[in-house]
Order: sequence, then C-alpha cells, then structure tokens
Amino acid sequence: MIRKNNIFSILIFLGIVLVSTIIFAEGAASSKDNADVQEQYYIAVKHFRDREYKIALEEFSNIINNYPKTEAAAKAQYMIGEIYSIQDKPEEALSAYKKTVELDPANDAAWRSIGEFYEERKKYDEAVEAYKKVISLIAQNKKPDQEVIPLYEKIADILLDRRKYEEALGYYNQILILDKDHRYTSRR
Repeated sequence: MIRKNNIFSILIFLGIVLVSTIIFAEGAASSKDNADVQEQYYIAVKHFRDREYKIALEEFSNIINNYPKTEAAAKAQYMIGEIYSIQDKPEEALSAYKKTVELDPANDAAWRSIGEFYEERKKYDEAVEAYKKVISLIAQNKKPDQEVIPLYEKIADILLDRRKYEEALGYYNQILILDKDHRYTSRR
C-alpha cells in the first residue's frame, strides 16, 4: 500500500511539473509573440507616418493574418481603414472599420469613423446609431464629457435636419448640461 501511494504521489508530482513546464513555455512563447507583434505594429505605423501606404497596408495585413483575433489585429484593421480613407476608398475603409469593431467592439475610433462615413452619405439613421455607440463607449470608459459634446451636437444636427425637433432639442439640452463651464457652447 505504501508503494502504491508513493508511486501515485510521484505521478502527481510529475504531472504538476509537466503542466507547469507547458504553461511556462506557452507564457514565454506568447510573450515572445507579443513582442514580435508589437515590433511589427510599430514598423507598420512608421510606414504609415512616412506615407508609405502600400508597405504599411502589407505590414498591417501581415499582423492580421499572423495574429488574428488579437488586440493588435484590431488596431491593424483600424489602420487599414485609415489608409483606405486617405486613399479615398470609402467603401474599403468602411469594411475595414466594421472588421475592426468585430474584433474589438469597444473601439470608439472605429465606431466614430463608421458614423462619419454614414453621415457623409446621408445615411442618417446609421450615423446616429454609430455616434450613440461612441457615446456609450465613452461613458463606459468614464472619459471627459467634453469628448461627448461634439457627438451630441452631430446627432442633434442630423435630427434637426430631419425635422425631428423634440429629439434634437434633447441632445442640445444635453450639451448645455454637460458644458457647465461653457467652454464648448461659448465658441459657437
């Protein structure tokens, strides 16, 4: 009986060592992967800043292909949208922004870009929904009210143009409530 317990204890110990080794190795590999993807991302951003959009597009695409469903992939996807936007390819930009929010639903920059796309094309219902999503995300992250005010104004202006006066008035009133120091409304 003692031998069986010792053998069982040794097997449990070896199992723990094996699992710990695997976890440590995976952690080291993911740490290396994380460093690699960060380096690739910064290289791609450098090409973007240098206006080498073709190279940047390739680099960002490589990140998405090599590290799918990661934060880096979402950031790379957003940057692809920015490249397409600069290159005046709005449909491709919108597609990239939508892929961004699929990977990272809390990416307020992508939602804002989606709203702007729809607003420019007079698809006001879609624009308002995207802007409301941005406001919701900003509120969740407890960002300053000053960041929300321009979005409320965009929504209010769209609603006013569509003759939805009462709803627009609600957003204009929200601006007045949030702009306690009149920093925003005094510029108008």
